[in-house]
Amino acid sequence: MKEKLAPIHFIQHQRIHLQEQLESYLSVRFGMENKLNDLENQHGTPSTDVMLSDQIDHDNIHGWLEGHLIANEKRLSGLLAEIMKNTEIAALHDAYSDFGHNLGTTLKRNVSVRNGEELYQLLQTVLLDGMPCDKVNKLVDASEHHLVFSSLKDLHAPYYEHAGISPVLYHELRKSFMDGLLKELDLGTYTYVLEEGAIIHKVVLS
Repeated sequence: MKEKLAPIHFIQHQRIHLQEQLESYLSVRFGMENKLNDLENQHGTPSTDVMLSDQIDHDNIHGWLEGHLIANEKRLSGLLAEIMKNTEIAALHDAYSDFGHNLGTTLKRNVSVRNGEELYQLLQTVLLDGMPCDKVNKLVDASEHHLVFSSLKDLHAPYYEHAGISPVLYHELRKSFMDGLLKELDLGTYTYVLEEGAIIHKVVLS
């Protein structure tokens, strides 16, 4: 029986596809196109730019999205492990910051953020933390001047551990991405704290 696409499915695909674009960006920037091709052969290919309704399996919408999410996590962690063999970590941080900057350039044409709650809603269309049913991210506090939200579990860690790199790397690189994104949107500064059982994210709005 065919399932009906809902708004959350489009948002989830948007988050996944953004991370797939990050894979492609990194592979070109660091000359790893062949490695990414090998990872695609091993774990599956990314989704495409065509309408979601034209590429998704309507008989298994959740499974299709989850499959692409898992494939992305495996490809991206594997790609990073390969890049780090011959690349300074600072270069990776620069790449993530630039990717965030580029996304900010695109978003600011149509996005207006006036407070922490609106920023949280925007970030939930960008940050990929599992499937919607995992309910990883939770708004803690928001005002005109700040945003605090938490990630109740780290779903990325197993993929990075399997690739032989520290799971902390994911959060460090995400910070560089957030720095680039928020700077381009002129929205403030981002910090995070790894706590036992949670990651606390904070943005001080400018």
